[in-house]
Amino acid sequence: MDQELNTLESHGESQRLLTLQELERTMDPLIAARVYNQRYSYLDRLPDELLVQILVDCHKSDSVALCCLAQVSRRLRDLIVAEFPRSVPCVDGGRGYLTGGYDLAEFRKRLCRDKICADCRPFVGPVSKYLFADINCCEFRAISIGQGLHCDSCDRNHHTSCFIPSDQREGALKRRCIGRRGTVRLCDHMQISWDTIEAHVAKYWNDWNGRQAIDLQACLDNFRIECYDLSHDRRCSAEQAPTWPRARLRKNPSNLISLRLEWTPHSGCEALGIRPGPNAEQASAPALRGLFRQYQQGAGGSICPSLSGSESPEMTCFDPHKCTCVHYEMGGEGQDLRPSECHASRSWERIWSYGQPGGSASRICMSSHRSDDNTSKSVCLVTSYQRDIEISYENPLVPAAWYPGAGINTV
Repeated sequence: MDQELNTLESHGESQRLLTLQELERTMDPLIAARVYNQRYSYLDRLPDELLVQILVDCHKSDSVALCCLAQVSRRLRDLIVAEFPRSVPCVDGGRGYLTGGYDLAEFRKRLCRDKICADCRPFVGPVSKYLFADINCCEFRAISIGQGLHCDSCDRNHHTSCFIPSDQREGALKRRCIGRRGTVRLCDHMQISWDTIEAHVAKYWNDWNGRQAIDLQACLDNFRIECYDLSHDRRCSAEQAPTWPRARLRKNPSNLISLRLEWTPHSGCEALGIRPGPNAEQASAPALRGLFRQYQQGAGGSICPSLSGSESPEMTCFDPHKCTCVHYEMGGEGQDLRPSECHASRSWERIWSYGQPGGSASRICMSSHRSDDNTSKSVCLVTSYQRDIEISYENPLVPAAWYPGAGINTV
């Protein structure tokens, strides 16, 4: 019986997938998804007033569910951000944040329950292969702190998760935490190691004990890493300053030091054909995606990478329901999705544990400008990529604090 039900479910999913593929042949993929949801999603058919009431109930009793809803639909995300602008965790809408450990624990429970983790799949579900299996292998499980392990490079203990598997073994020699092994990738040509930051900051720490803050600021201001590969030079004209990807150190009012990665490429005035005014012209969505694909293959993909299987993060700044500067192919359907106002200047933001060591925040902003000599009626689209990796409150700095932002596969 279970096998027959699984077969029917698989057949239904295949049919719906074919329907979506048919829609994508005649219209923009984003519009196809919207039309598909209008036809087959019971939730999407509800008016905004009812959806808001459902979201209000979720907000009262289950903030994690509210967060999950915000990730699966632009419409739900807009409603959530509008209704709860300051209290929703994990919203990719520019105004959300990730709350404390209790929400993370709830997320782990949901991920385990839904069999997201491949390690858990044999042990979870109606028919488990192992009735009393130990599922401590789950990659989403909560990790106990314990005493940690000694890092020979830092000469102090770190949490076990700060080490690669071979260094987690008992008796491992010359342990080095991920903070020292890994690097942060600015682009394909430039990687930033912890030793680079530590060597720079160490010159100033001895002279700064909270009394000479200007010395620390000078230290941060003098940290400058840029990649001068010509593939990154995306300026509009030779008279403008080059658009090199760069890394800086900065300090917030709470004395939390972070590494900021940034890159600001220009499309050029004639590249997309965006022309505001009475005779307005729009950029096509495929052309825009092609431009962002180029950026993602460069420094944009290192600073603000796309999530696997999702729309490029840059396109989130151009909502088809609101933006008038981009043309989405409707394919004769979805005419009710006509935009009402242009929000091309909206920013996109993805925040993970922002405001504490090891946290990271990514942001993409869109703006435009005309040519300096006003010879072109079209405007240039300026994309600003920015990522902050929180490092440390401590003196001296501790590399284990930034290891979530350092990629071990980059060494």
